[in-house]
Amino acid sequence: MSAAASSDDLIIRCLLAGDSMRLVAVTSTDLCSEICRRHETTGAMAVALSRATTAGLLLATLTKGEEKVSLHIAGEGDLGTLMVDANSSGDVRAYPKRRGIELEVPAKTQLKLAGITGAKGIISVARDLGLKEHFTGRTAFSSGEIDEDIERYLVISEQIDSVLVADAALDENGQVLWAGGLLLQAMPGGEHQDTLAQERKRLHQGGFFAALMASSGMGPEDLARKAVGELSGDLRLLETRPVQFSCQCSRERAEATISLLGEREITAILTEPGVAEVVCEFCRTTYHFSSENLEVLRASMGPPAGKPS
Repeated sequence: MSAAASSDDLIIRCLLAGDSMRLVAVTSTDLCSEICRRHETTGAMAVALSRATTAGLLLATLTKGEEKVSLHIAGEGDLGTLMVDANSSGDVRAYPKRRGIELEVPAKTQLKLAGITGAKGIISVARDLGLKEHFTGRTAFSSGEIDEDIERYLVISEQIDSVLVADAALDENGQVLWAGGLLLQAMPGGEHQDTLAQERKRLHQGGFFAALMASSGMGPEDLARKAVGELSGDLRLLETRPVQFSCQCSRERAEATISLLGEREITAILTEPGVAEVVCEFCRTTYHFSSENLEVLRASMGPPAGKPS
């Protein structure tokens, strides 16, 4: 059974500027709070993980069908590596490979992440469109601000002129107070390079964070209208979907992980310590295996190679 958590977060897909631009907005406060709680992250790491999680959701909206996106952010700084899995239905999970990093952030203050992501790093994206082949792409860090670098990935690797912003504000305890994101793109044939350039500069230089604080959890449409201002005058809402934490781990998958160790390694575990556990990196669920469980797994693998059955 997968681990899941419900929330009041939503993602909306819209058209504006006479249907010549598309806008996707998401509120992800409950989602990011849940993920940070599972990984015991606060402060700067909570902001980074929230930005990555929200951006992963925005990336999983670029096709009409079911899509799965795996986002890999790897920097040379203290932040290390972040992993995000998201799909177009609003399911998402994420984890930091480094845990226990405590870097305080003043409450309700926009944070610059470049100091902990590092000057060098890679954004990698793998898309599963439900087809035989998967699309993968990668670009180097430019600013280290996660959302800006993911936006740059869209422009360079997927050649889609885009504005992508994602952020989180923290409370006095370093925990997520508000989180959300926005993706703005011209529709095919639409000529909005100047508009996108203006919005990109304004939103990344504090405009989106101000809108996030002003909307105060009132929903993604309110967030979108506050973020893009007059541009949203003819905003047309197409779709609203819930957003939630969801993990596909299960005891069966944990058993498969142990089976990959092979008969010899399982025998060694049975000798010492005699039990095993598998911890899901995404949701932190722990699957325990007793000596009896391990004996059954070993027996299911058949006799060792070279020995008669």
